[in-house]
Amino acid sequence: MMTGTQSMKGLSVSKGQMNGDAFQIMTGGIHGCTVVWLVSRRAVWGAHFWETYSNNKPNVDDDPANSPYWLQRVVYHAIGRQVPRRPHPGNYVGYIPPIGPPITASLYNQQGDNTRLYIYTPAVPGAQSTTEGGPIEYRRRMAYLQNAIYEHLTSNGGIIPSREALLVPPVSYVRLNWAVPGPDDPPNPDLDLINESYRGMTLFQWDPNSDGQQLARWRLWIEHIFATGP
Repeated sequence: MMTGTQSMKGLSVSKGQMNGDAFQIMTGGIHGCTVVWLVSRRAVWGAHFWETYSNNKPNVDDDPANSPYWLQRVVYHAIGRQVPRRPHPGNYVGYIPPIGPPITASLYNQQGDNTRLYIYTPAVPGAQSTTEGGPIEYRRRMAYLQNAIYEHLTSNGGIIPSREALLVPPVSYVRLNWAVPGPDDPPNPDLDLINESYRGMTLFQWDPNSDGQQLARWRLWIEHIFATGP
């Protein structure tokens, strides 16, 4: 069952429980945004956070890691914490109350859940390749988000076997060039790859009869990187 899919200017969120028919969740056209997947044996929570909404303008660095934009628009939503009565307005767009669901900790913190946290986020400008644990533009903020989710899952007696098992190294990606060349400019080959290749794409699938083998498994693609589990 997949529930709670919502979209807005700043983020989109999907939540699915692995107790029924097969389902999939996909997000594409990623160009500076951050995508978060929290996966257990029982459920998945996925969120797509728009870059400028989450980090404010200008997007120049990730200092401080606990900026009010990142806290109120990303971290607080993920862990279900209420924002102040007067959220920070920012200089790009004002705060938008989230509609999609936060993380339900009880679906991810029981014995045998085998929970994993995957983050897909832009590489530093000038990086040449997509890597797991590679050069990350918003490195401090990703670490802050990882820590907040870990604490959310382990509070009130939640069971996470180890921090290392939960926190998969974030996957950094190189942004495609979306610029449309002018009549006197050279062609832009990246335009042919937008939404036509694995670049800028993530896909989660859950199948109660994976590959026709009567085995329930989930599958996650983050660009060319693949993960799977029961």
